[in-house]
Amino acid sequence: MLGFSMIQLVWKNSQKFDREMREKIIHLYRPFRHIPCFLHQPFENLTKRIKKFPVIIEFEESNASFQSAMQNVHQYITGGSRSKIEYEFPSISCCSAVLTASTIEKLIQQHPNIKKIHHDREVKA
Repeated sequence: MLGFSMIQLVWKNSQKFDREMREKIIHLYRPFRHIPCFLHQPFENLTKRIKKFPVIIEFEESNASFQSAMQNVHQYITGGSRSKIEYEFPSISCCSAVLTASTIEKLIQQHPNIKKIHHDREVKA
């Protein structure tokens, strides 16, 4: 289980994910307990392309970095993936999106101006 790319991504960049998002990514691998080992790699690739997460991407604070970050994120998302940006919130340097696991992996690895990725969920007090 330690060799899976998304598990390693969460371990290396745990400060960039909120707790709920880390749990959702790790739970991608729950069905792997019932799959033979030789099928793990193809199944992981398929799962990373298919599974979508509603997320809120928080960027660094400055407004100029938000505009450049949004342009970079748009380039990755419009590149044939099944991901899309729902809303942009420039006043708080955030955007909401629906991203596949592989898109999340690419964004975290190649964009240092992403401060944190939160799971977009309903919160009750």
